[in-house]
Amino acid sequence: MFIAAGAFKTYCVERQINYKATLKNLADKKVFITSANKRMSKGMAMVSPAIRALEFDTSSEDFLSVDEYLKPSADADRDDIVHN
Repeated sequence: MFIAAGAFKTYCVERQINYKATLKNLADKKVFITSANKRMSKGMAMVSPAIRALEFDTSSEDFLSVDEYLKPSADADRDDIVHN
């Protein structure tokens, strides 16, 4: 997955997260691969200049554990959710 470096840096700054340390930590876990200039609109009918993008390996287990967010709560009534 590619994320615009500027947007990621802004996200980190707004939350007072160390940008370089975060990228180093993700690189150590083999999640952050590299940064490069990418044309994010490649293959589309529009033309835009290349931007600095960060490449992440989404197949890594350390990237994002969606299972943690998808677990139903113990008191959830599945039938009630389906029928409403």
